[in-house]
Amino acid sequence: MSGRDPYQVLGVSKTASQDEIRRAYKKLARTHHPDRNPGDAAAEKKFKESTAAYELIETEEKRKLFDEFGHQVSQPGFDPEKARAQAAYARAGGFRGRGGGGTGGPDFGPDFDLSDLFGDVFRQAGGPGPSGGFRSRGPRPRRGADVTTRLSVAFVDAVMGTERNFRITVPQPDGTSQVVSTQMKVPPGVGDGQKLRLKGRGQPGQNGGPPGDLFVRIDVQPHGVFTREGADITARVPITVGEALAGAEIQVQTLEGRARVRVPQGAQSGQRLRLRGQGGPTKVGRGDFYVELSVRVPKDPSEAVKEAAQRLDESYAEEVRAERGEES
Repeated sequence: MSGRDPYQVLGVSKTASQDEIRRAYKKLARTHHPDRNPGDAAAEKKFKESTAAYELIETEEKRKLFDEFGHQVSQPGFDPEKARAQAAYARAGGFRGRGGGGTGGPDFGPDFDLSDLFGDVFRQAGGPGPSGGFRSRGPRPRRGADVTTRLSVAFVDAVMGTERNFRITVPQPDGTSQVVSTQMKVPPGVGDGQKLRLKGRGQPGQNGGPPGDLFVRIDVQPHGVFTREGADITARVPITVGEALAGAEIQVQTLEGRARVRVPQGAQSGQRLRLRGQGGPTKVGRGDFYVELSVRVPKDPSEAVKEAAQRLDESYAEEVRAERGEES
C-alpha cells in the first residue's frame, strides 16, 4: 500500500465506527473487484489497495495497533510488546554504543529481542564460566506470522460447498516472498466475510519455531436471481398477467437445475411458493427454496391490451387499496 493512510484509502475519518469502515470497504471492493472489471489493471490495483487498507484496521484490536505503531504492524514478525519496549528504551536514552565509543542507539528491527541485547552485554563482561554467572543463550524459536488472504467464491458454491485451488504470496522472515499453491475446502453455507483457517500454512517460523496460520477471508459474489437467509434460498421470478390470473405451470432455476412450479390462480406479486428441501445443505438436512412471484405488465401495451385492461379493472369487486385504508 506504499505507506498510504488506510483511513484515507477507504475514505473514512479516524473516528469512524468499525461498521462504517466495513461498509466503506465493501463498497470499494464491489466497485473495483477484478471479476467485475476483467482486464482493468487500474481497478485491480484499487481493489488490492483497499483490501490492504481494510486489513490494517478491520478489527478494534488491529486498529488500535495501527493507530499506535503505524505501518510497522505489517512488517513480518512484528511484536507489539517488543515495539513498546524498544520505544521506552529509546526514550530513556537508548544504548550509547558498545565500549563507550558510540554516539547513538542501534537500529532495532522488527525481530529485535531485548534479551539478545543484554545477553551480548553479559558476554562482553566475561561470558559463561564454571563459576556461575550470566549465561548467554542462542536465538529463541519464534512462531511465524499469520497470513491473511481473500478468496472470491460464487454464490452457489458458497451455499453448496466446493473445493478451490489458489496461489498466494507468503512473506518470508528474511524479507523475501514465496508463491505457494494451496487447496482448500470451502464448507457449505460459508458466509460473506467469514474467515477460514488453514493451520500451519502461514509464514515459516524462525530458529525452529512453528509456522503461522493462513486465514482465508471469503468474498461471496452476489447472484443475479438468488438471495439467501441461512440455508433458505429465495429466487424472484417474473410471471405474466395472464399466468397470475389463470394460474400456470412454469419452470424456475434452482440451486441444482430447473424445476416445475405451479402458480395458483389469482397469484399476487410478492407471493412465495415453497419447494421443501431444495435449499442449501445443513447439518441435519436441507433448507427450503422459495419462489417469489413478481407480476410483470407489458412495457408498451397495444390499444387492444389497454382496452382489455380497462375491462379487467371493471371486474374488481372492491377497491384494491381499500384494505390498506387508502382512498382511490
